[in-house]
Amino acid sequence: MQAALETLIERIAMDVETFSASVVSFNNKEQMLTELDQRLLPIARGQWADAVILVIDQDRDDCLDLKRQLLDAAARAGLSNVGGGKSLPQVIARIAMTELESWFLGDPDAVRLVFPRLRHSDLRVKGDVDMVQDAWERLERPLLRHGYYRHRMPKVRTARRIAEHMAITPGENRSRSFNVLLGTLHALVDQARAEA
Repeated sequence: MQAALETLIERIAMDVETFSASVVSFNNKEQMLTELDQRLLPIARGQWADAVILVIDQDRDDCLDLKRQLLDAAARAGLSNVGGGKSLPQVIARIAMTELESWFLGDPDAVRLVFPRLRHSDLRVKGDVDMVQDAWERLERPLLRHGYYRHRMPKVRTARRIAEHMAITPGENRSRSFNVLLGTLHALVDQARAEA
């Protein structure tokens, strides 16, 4: 997710010199939920960020409970200003439904630009792409079958390559959760552009 987010943010904010972002990753979801409040302490103490966006895979967890856990961790760190304001950074929680790879399945044209041997049928998802369970396997299988990788899909490299081609206008991806995140990123970049 770090690789994808860094690439997407760079593309969205490419014309705004006053906008900067740092993407901090965790080894896994459990570590994030356990250590998030401690990792946010420097931001709360230093007040050097205008916004903190917390992004996590839903997997099979309850979406509202996950969002509550993220915002509770931010509050424990001293970032209780969920709505934002002048004294503390705005804290925003976003959920990748159900996995990051659902976002890629929501933009099959971007995937096929990177992996042109894939057919439309390889990436076809009936219904809501955000509800696809095991989305990374759903993406990995055709990549292996078409000879792009021999054993396993390298997640970081694949995420970065696909993110370079994804549509970055909200509404163009079939993933609602991705469009919500894009809307948030665009709003923050637009704010920085207006203040520049």
